[in-house]
Amino acid sequence: MTLTTILLYLVMILFGVGVVNLYRHLLDMYRFEKTYLKKPDIDVRNVLAKAFRNGGLPYFTIMVPAREEVGVIENTIRRLEQFDYPKYSYEILIITDEREALSNPGENTTNVARIVAQELNEKYHREFVKVAVVPVAFDGYYSGQINGENNRSTKGRALNWGLRQIPDHVDMIGVYDADARIHPHLLKFVASRRLELNIDVIQGPVYPVSNYHKVTTVPHFAGLHLAWWHRSSYPKLGKEKKKLQFLAGTNYFIDKDLIRRIGGWDYEALTEDAELGLRLYSQEKRFAKWHPYEEIEQSPKNFRAFFHQRRRWAEGFLQLVPQIRKTKMPKWDRLSILSRIYTAPLVWVFTEVGPILGPILYFTHIYNKIPASLPLMIYSYTLLFGSISYLALYPLMYHKLYQYIEPKPAKSKRLLQYAKLGLLTIPYWLLQALPEMSAMKRYLLSQKTMVWEKTERTDERVPGSKLPDKLAEKVFKDTDSRDNWTRIWRQNQQFHIRRASK
Repeated sequence: MTLTTILLYLVMILFGVGVVNLYRHLLDMYRFEKTYLKKPDIDVRNVLAKAFRNGGLPYFTIMVPAREEVGVIENTIRRLEQFDYPKYSYEILIITDEREALSNPGENTTNVARIVAQELNEKYHREFVKVAVVPVAFDGYYSGQINGENNRSTKGRALNWGLRQIPDHVDMIGVYDADARIHPHLLKFVASRRLELNIDVIQGPVYPVSNYHKVTTVPHFAGLHLAWWHRSSYPKLGKEKKKLQFLAGTNYFIDKDLIRRIGGWDYEALTEDAELGLRLYSQEKRFAKWHPYEEIEQSPKNFRAFFHQRRRWAEGFLQLVPQIRKTKMPKWDRLSILSRIYTAPLVWVFTEVGPILGPILYFTHIYNKIPASLPLMIYSYTLLFGSISYLALYPLMYHKLYQYIEPKPAKSKRLLQYAKLGLLTIPYWLLQALPEMSAMKRYLLSQKTMVWEKTERTDERVPGSKLPDKLAEKVFKDTDSRDNWTRIWRQNQQFHIRRASK
């Protein structure tokens, strides 16, 4: 057997792994659609009856960290209002950043959120929507201190400040991104599971496709790919017992006492969600349950935003390696997780891109060098067919999700998307590997990312809204210059420092 033949066999094995991996995920996706992703029919009256027997309805606080989210926050608050759940049994907490208000005293997230909050609070005659502004001087920890320093803004820091505002009567905390579109029946489901099973952590799927027609080509694939993962692999993780599960950063609920007991979120973590999942496992042996109600959100606007977001995610997992090594999980589970983190770039480049080797081997006539054998011939042409069918993955995901993108697109528009996604699948696989490879390079060279990079949103503001007029009126009443804002901020800082010192 020559060296060329050995290399050919190795390539074909790699090729086969990629094709088998694809079909395994596709079969799982179709299976999960009828099991884990199937939404039960829950009548709120039945939930109320269970609550009557169990001491009352669970009370939820929905926390939304929102920094520089002027273009999306109004719509998100109004969508959160639409839960099919008694309004007296949940509240919305929007967590904004004082640094943003200082840099832009006029149109900022805090002002927009407060205007919408005032409207809804008057409507429901209670503080249904609250707005908590994270002071610049907050150190980021739970319960933390106002230390007078200029601390950097991160999602974990905002969540910890929000956690300080949660009243004791709250049972569970829901965490959502500022552009979230949530299913209206979700709270009924979580409440029923809380009453029946006393769940303390639960996670659902995320499909980042809401701005599909407002972004460039690479984010199309990125959003569809993440949705594919959440439909084909993530549900299975939520059903497995006694295994480490990383949370998704949004569309999850956690028991208020549990998150306080373990010290809140790690404000320095690049992926505070994954770090929280690891800490829940290592300190409390808690494992997230699964709920089938999807959250629809935005994908990054362009390739640059996609690259920085995915590199931050990859670096965040690499940041967790020392913690993973110290956990008391079974040895093989620990090795499996570490191997997935370390080999992620290679997996993208070789295993996932493996199926494109089929046509290359065929059209370059390398297949002719395979020894004459009926089993090998059947295997090689089966893989060739699998390779070609791989190009249907993203068109298939678009077909599954276009109802969330554009409910009734024209047939010609759908066909154009199918063709584009199929033709550009192979280049996308190669681009998808770049953030992972960059993260690994920085990790090996000890080039740590110290700044939490926020992913920019696309604007969702509704034309004709009266909010800009109300905003202008509020800004005029509150302040007439940046100097006035600075004076107010300094007074607030002195107040926080005095209160912390008592």
